[in-house]
Amino acid sequence: AGLMIIPAVYMFAVKNPKDVTPAELEKAGGNAELVQSFAEENIRALEFSEADLAKLGKKYEVEAEEAAVRAKLLEDWKSQPVRIAQLDEAAERAATAGAAPAGAESPEAVNREKGRELSIKKSMNGGVGLMFMTLPTVFADFGRVGALVGAVFFLLVAFAALTSAISLYEACVASVCDLLGMKRRNATFFMFFVIAFLSVFSALGFGVWGSLTPFGMDFLTFFDFITNAVLMPIVAIVTCVFVGWVIKPKVIEDEILKGEPRFVARGLYNVMVKYVAPVLIGAVLVSEICRTLGLFGWSI
Repeated sequence: AGLMIIPAVYMFAVKNPKDVTPAELEKAGGNAELVQSFAEENIRALEFSEADLAKLGKKYEVEAEEAAVRAKLLEDWKSQPVRIAQLDEAAERAATAGAAPAGAESPEAVNREKGRELSIKKSMNGGVGLMFMTLPTVFADFGRVGALVGAVFFLLVAFAALTSAISLYEACVASVCDLLGMKRRNATFFMFFVIAFLSVFSALGFGVWGSLTPFGMDFLTFFDFITNAVLMPIVAIVTCVFVGWVIKPKVIEDEILKGEPRFVARGLYNVMVKYVAPVLIGAVLVSEICRTLGLFGWSI
């Protein structure tokens, strides 16, 4: 699956480019002003459902009326999608008109290059979007065999998820037993109902609760962000501090030496767990929060 996904998604991304925004183009080194007319043209062509108007009206703090919402979108044109085909057309017109000196790229050509790079990055992005949005579209593009390949792939994903869920579930059950003094059977049922309740948000986040977007994310993406981008780095940092400064690395070293004659990387391990790992993991944590929430324009 790993060998298949990367080239398949890449070729699909080239063939079916995703929209980009003028703001993204500008950040990548393009010229946002050149695509303003495209963004405004796309906004004027939009058709709104009642749900769209309610969602956008809430976002821009205006009445949920088409005229008011469209006016706000026109003001916010930099964050509106522009099709890659529009960037291609602009670049071709500039090339025909000889808009750039000999041997130099026109701003329109730069926009096309940056836009295509951004489009591919969006399609190649991992996580929930790649698994449940990009890949099904890739399989559909295979033709009839895509249904079979997709079914087998997601069946294997289900098995992988089940085996991972069992180990994660065990950690939750053991923690409840320790913290609340529950019997194992009761803790198992208790955690089942807690997890089932939380799962409702993700299940309905693509349906009747689709208009509820914490920090601009659907519930599944929001929970994925909280667990993978926030809680996991925090737990990793706390673990490094606990091992490096509370129980001391010698406890780990003694455990390793029970089965090995010597611990060759003892010095490196001490330095990494005490100083290097917490700093780097902290940088990843801050970076992910800034990238996801659009803070300070900083990410690594």
